[in-house]
Amino acid sequence: MSRKNVEPLPIQTACEAISRLDGEALVALCDPNVRFESRITAVEDETYDGHQGVRQYMVNLTEAFGPPLLAVSSGLIAGSSPTPLGAAVG
Repeated sequence: MSRKNVEPLPIQTACEAISRLDGEALVALCDPNVRFESRITAVEDETYDGHQGVRQYMVNLTEAFGPPLLAVSSGLIAGSSPTPLGAAVG
């Protein structure tokens, strides 16, 4: 998939889903082919693939920290893409 065909993830909505530990709401926001690494769970050196990876991320996050508290600022503009700033406290 070309990067120009990728729609940005609605960060505020995604953070709200994570804060509620609502994995299915987060899955609904993600492309089925999503692939990411988390700096929060990076100690495990795991890459999360697809919707099942999103679900596993939520499990790992909950097991590592319990229910997270996630806050996002309005972000900064870097070029034409917003760069969200956030903090997670577990």
